Amino acid sequence: MKKNLNRTLLLTAAVLTITAAAYAQSISSAAIDFAFRANGASHAAGAYTVTADANGVVALREKATGHTVQLGIGVREGTPNYKQDRPRLVFSCTEDGGCNLSQVWIGDGRGFSFSQPKQRSSGLASLRVVYFGAAE
Repeated sequence: MKKNLNRTLLLTAAVLTITAAAYAQSISSAAIDFAFRANGASHAAGAYTVTADANGVVALREKATGHTVQLGIGVREGTPNYKQDRPRLVFSCTEDGGCNLSQVWIGDGRGFSFSQPKQRSSGLASLRVVYFGAAE
């Protein structure tokens, strides 16, 4: 009887650990077809994976080179809405300043905003959105 109880407890603990680990990190891929800036560094166009853990720490990894940049902890955006919040990257772009990563929305409905550099000119600003998908 005691053996069965111990086995059941160990199995339950293992399932809970695996489930928590799966929830703790969300990984998505995106093909970004333009150069951009994130966390103060320039990045080339290419295929990237984006990871976010349960605490909101977001990282961006270029698939071709393996170079990873930690974006840090983003400011949470709204309440997760799994049906409407399509996973995406949002870039704030200016005529002369290029594009800066401003928001990351991941597959579980969470969104994070990141600080932007100050605009130096009064040039036109726009947003570019890249949706997650199969990035090769």
